[in-house]
Amino acid sequence: MEVQVVSMDRWTYAAVSGMLASLGLCGSLFYIYCLISPRKEHGRSKQPLKLLLGSMVGSNCFLQIILVVHNCKDAFCTPWDFDIAVSAIKNLAAGVNMFSGVWTSMFFYTQIVPARHNFSIWLKRNIKTVVYCALALHCVHVSVHLAMEFSLMYNFMSSTLGSPHTTNRTGFSGNITQCMSVSVSALPMSVELMAVEGVMVAMLWLALALTMASSSATVCYLWGHIKNMEASGSSFSPQLRSQMRVTIAGFVQGLLYLLCSMFVFIMLVFIFTKTIYFDPEERMILTAYSVYSFGTTVNLGVGQTLFRQRVGALAGKVRDWCSTQG
Repeated sequence: MEVQVVSMDRWTYAAVSGMLASLGLCGSLFYIYCLISPRKEHGRSKQPLKLLLGSMVGSNCFLQIILVVHNCKDAFCTPWDFDIAVSAIKNLAAGVNMFSGVWTSMFFYTQIVPARHNFSIWLKRNIKTVVYCALALHCVHVSVHLAMEFSLMYNFMSSTLGSPHTTNRTGFSGNITQCMSVSVSALPMSVELMAVEGVMVAMLWLALALTMASSSATVCYLWGHIKNMEASGSSFSPQLRSQMRVTIAGFVQGLLYLLCSMFVFIMLVFIFTKTIYFDPEERMILTAYSVYSFGTTVNLGVGQTLFRQRVGALAGKVRDWCSTQG
């Protein structure tokens, strides 16, 4: 029985993913500069928001670097252990980035929506500890998954292609592509790896539920608050406008997370059922990551005052420079 292969053209991948990753990387590097050197009038972000923003921006920047490297590595003779390391590390960066976005939405939910139930009150009081523990546990889980996936893939490729530094590079790209395609269905799935994959899927859906629930609850609260202000004839305060921007950005981030997680889930279904060689070169999943990371970069610039005002100031300087040159 012939098995269908679903893949993405190399040049389409390079055009879409390469462009988005490069543009997003420029924005992420600028955000890192903003976090390291904030203006005095803005002050420094308090914890755990500082950690969440740093985690989001840092992991997003790292993911975009991996995406750029993946786009460029075809032009160089890289050993296959480097290739699978890049493939595995991207999951670590993407996972930390997505999970940081989830808890950023949860943090703003606790800051905007009044706590009325016992759990909400407890969460609001202990949000810093909850965020620290959640991020630490997620990093441990993703690191274990990364190590197991890399070890399994390394052993499989060693037995198939031989040493990564002595393999004949003639026709190597085609061989490794073929090997990666076979590995989708031929890799032995250990009980430990299947357990870690199962936990990852569960965390994926739990995080998705948390971000959509927190964003929706915040939107509903602000909508009701705006209606009450309109009825009383009150004007919108700068704080309310800032909360609206943050909430809309959080909701958009949740939609990005939904689309990307659905793509990952579909990919895992194909891998476990072994009915289709889905995305053997990983170009489709990396393009999805590129769209997500670029959307995250834009979203941070719109939703976070620290970044938005610095971007506005930079745009003003560029405009003034262009006018003087003209």
